[in-house]
Amino acid sequence: MKIPTFKTKCTVRLQKSKTTENEFYLFVEAYPVYENNHAKPKRKATFLNRAISSIVWNNKKATRGGNHQPKRNVEGVIQCRSKADQQSALFAAQVCAVMQDEYNKKALFPEQYKEQQEQYAREQIEILPYIQDLIKKKQTTLTSGTMRLWANFLGKYQEFEGKNRLTFGEMNRTKVEEFAAFIANYKSKKVEKLAANSQKAMLGCLQTVLNEAYKNEIITFNPNHAMPQIKGEQKQKQFLTLSELQALNSTDCKNDTVKRISLFSALTGLRHSDCVALRWGNITDGDKPSIKFTQQKTKGSVYLPISTEALALCGQRRNENDIIFEGVQNSQFCNTVIAEWVKKAGIKKDITFHCFRHTFATLQLTNGTDIYTVSKMLGHSDVKTTQIYAQIVDEKKQKAANAIRLNINK
Repeated sequence: MKIPTFKTKCTVRLQKSKTTENEFYLFVEAYPVYENNHAKPKRKATFLNRAISSIVWNNKKATRGGNHQPKRNVEGVIQCRSKADQQSALFAAQVCAVMQDEYNKKALFPEQYKEQQEQYAREQIEILPYIQDLIKKKQTTLTSGTMRLWANFLGKYQEFEGKNRLTFGEMNRTKVEEFAAFIANYKSKKVEKLAANSQKAMLGCLQTVLNEAYKNEIITFNPNHAMPQIKGEQKQKQFLTLSELQALNSTDCKNDTVKRISLFSALTGLRHSDCVALRWGNITDGDKPSIKFTQQKTKGSVYLPISTEALALCGQRRNENDIIFEGVQNSQFCNTVIAEWVKKAGIKKDITFHCFRHTFATLQLTNGTDIYTVSKMLGHSDVKTTQIYAQIVDEKKQKAANAIRLNINK
């Protein structure tokens, strides 16, 4: 096998200072260098920001210009009388060796070298603009609550970076741990310390960003394993009792569509994003009405039988592509109307639209529907997600068991 020869050679050179006597700048010269597919070779000089003045000259060997060349040892290192200059010359020789190695790899393994260079270029992508682009791509599919979460994360990440723009190549295990520590110790004028759930959410956003970058081959190593696992606080899920739901049904609401879509969610368990996306083509009526749709959050296909009462809340049937609940796409708008409606009904609970989904799950389990069926009706991929509702029902049963007291003596 013929051993390839490397055309490009790197050499440490000297350039005389124009301002200081007997001072020479160190640089590495590479020749011939072929760049940008140019057929004509170039000389490429890389200056090292180092100067030496105590050079040992070789009086027997002159350059083509008539000057003497510096003495070099067997390894090609320029010899100097000063210890500091000798260290600079050794540094220059080491840089030269690294550059020569790169040119050798390029010549010997051109495809592999090209791939390495392309990977290096991808790792120079700045993280902050990437996050901003990722949010823009997701905003059409995310709920308003999730969008607020990402906006919050973006603000925290900008504070973490400060003026130093980080690239994906710099986001290693250490940086991930630094971000986690920053979130754990975060303070501001409005916030003394982030709650455990907020910390978990912020780290989850960064994990998503790194997973996307890994999937898109921007990074070849995913440092997510360095992310600490934070156990979030389990919030008590707010829900309505059957009597409270009936009270709401009997109470006028200033926006009839908000009332209908809220009660529809309580009867079907659908999220706000799924309710507002429903079109008449998703619903079959008749003796056994049902809906078939794709969940906005999980993208999973769901087939769900619904009651005739739920169907009645949809109103008069229209064209297949017509949206059923128009004008209530903004969940924040719904929550504002719901708060006033709930207060008018005499219910002293902090109810948002999502509470109607909690109400559906809790009432189903209370009335004996098995947890597996409820899980499927909610569109959960894992029955463990539904388990929290079973715990709520168990607590209600425990209170019911202790409701009757006879004061029996031990």
